[in-house]
Amino acid sequence: MHTFDEAPVYYWVPMYLSPNDDFVGYDGPRMIGRVSRDGRSRFAETWVWSNAIGSETSQNDVRQGYASTKELAVLATENHDRETIGSSGP
Repeated sequence: MHTFDEAPVYYWVPMYLSPNDDFVGYDGPRMIGRVSRDGRSRFAETWVWSNAIGSETSQNDVRQGYASTKELAVLATENHDRETIGSSGP
């Protein structure tokens, strides 16, 4: 778990079968979420984001949503993770 002095270090890994449209995000070894292009949407460039319940957090609410770009979907996932880490402090 991060201390208040340590900022998360996020990185995103493309999924093997769809490396341009599907990514899993991590903070170190802890998975934080996933972003992927929504092929079912009536809007061409819609991305779906969702957080993951990490093994080191007490997070019990799962959030997900839509974004117009991959970058905004990644940002939404990372922001939710930061909020969760901040709310699970001492």
